[in-house]
Amino acid sequence: MSIYYLYLHPWQTIFIKLKTNPWYLLILIVSILFSGCVGSKLKVDSQSLDNFLEDSEAFNNSFAGFSLYDPERRKYIYEYNADKFFTPASNTKIFTFYTARKIFKDSIPGILYGNRNDTLFFTGTGDPTFLDEDFSIQPVHDFLENTESTLVYAERDFYNNKFGPGWAWDDYMYYFSPEKCSMPIYGNVAHFSRYPDESKLNISPERLNRSVIHLRDTVFRIIREENDNMYTVRHGPMPDTVDRRIPFVYSSPLFLRLLRDNLGKRIYQISDNIPTMKNVIYSQPIDSVMKKMMIASDNFIAEQMLIMGAGHLFDTLDADLCIEYAVDQLIPELEDQIDWIDGSGLSRYNKFTPRAINVLLQKIYQEYPEELILDIFPKGGVSGTLKNNFKAKTPYIVAKTGSMSNVYNLSGYLITKKGKWLVFSFMNNNFEVPTTEVKQEMEKILMNIHEKY
Repeated sequence: MSIYYLYLHPWQTIFIKLKTNPWYLLILIVSILFSGCVGSKLKVDSQSLDNFLEDSEAFNNSFAGFSLYDPERRKYIYEYNADKFFTPASNTKIFTFYTARKIFKDSIPGILYGNRNDTLFFTGTGDPTFLDEDFSIQPVHDFLENTESTLVYAERDFYNNKFGPGWAWDDYMYYFSPEKCSMPIYGNVAHFSRYPDESKLNISPERLNRSVIHLRDTVFRIIREENDNMYTVRHGPMPDTVDRRIPFVYSSPLFLRLLRDNLGKRIYQISDNIPTMKNVIYSQPIDSVMKKMMIASDNFIAEQMLIMGAGHLFDTLDADLCIEYAVDQLIPELEDQIDWIDGSGLSRYNKFTPRAINVLLQKIYQEYPEELILDIFPKGGVSGTLKNNFKAKTPYIVAKTGSMSNVYNLSGYLITKKGKWLVFSFMNNNFEVPTTEVKQEMEKILMNIHEKY
């Protein structure tokens, strides 16, 4: 009688046979032991998974961790360094997603406002989507444009720095690092664009054209000064296609100028004698915001969502309060202490374990339908940061990437050939080989599990 035979029979039948054949006792004990060691059966290219991780050139000089869980059996299938701490990079956004989705169940607030006589006072909530060109419907813009009241802006107290702790200081001019604030506009970036049938470079918002100078050079590049909005475009012949987003230095005066330009009306500012503003204009459906954050791995949305969450819960725009609330109230199941510093994962101070990420992914799977997960998480070979990886006729990886120099992580869901959903977190830090090699070796492992589990 084989162990496989045991798995096919109910335990009641086995115990009946134990009465007549003591050898069944030994077989039963062995079967129980093996059922608790499913991880030892996972192999890649005939190697045990442990040996593959230790022998592969992509992993043997780096730090790798893996946690694989079967939600149907409520059991970890395999763990390797699952309780060790890693830099998560954008895997942090999984925590931001869960927190934002719990706080904002339907739509996110765009502005708070109040009326006094013929004057409308308004202030920001931290909404990152205001006049972002990826969100074509703009309820806040329409409300401000259509009101006949005099508009007065009250800048809200903001309790975080424009950049997060542990961010690289020289990322200030890269698209992924806009400045945080209480009322963003245009995603806090200048968009430089040119298409093949156009004769010149376009800059949006248009006002920033005044701060651009063109210089001759052999290589096309756009440079912004660190502390002001002076842009230098260096080029010889202009490239046929340009699509660059570069953050601008945010300030309340710049915000007001840009908003006045857009609305075509005067807007005043007040700093004292501010009336109560309890009315809300809602902006975007939460899931459309989460979709951009997760699939495009949008750092700015991730940062602003925690700021907005604190404003909604505590009337204070302070992301740290939102993180504390999430850890204490929303994810009490975490056994591993985590260092959660920002919303996006740009900070090198973030430290998560594969198991902690796995635990949160289990909660997401339990609480939300598979259709929502498939819509919001990137899918292998289909969308976002996974569009060029894990290609298959039917997508089997639905997961969030997390990458920065010498870091590549992937955490989410693996769908087996049998249609079973598994939860996994695969983290890799401090590797010395090209990232493509790490991805290829990860793909071997995950494809093997997809095919055989």
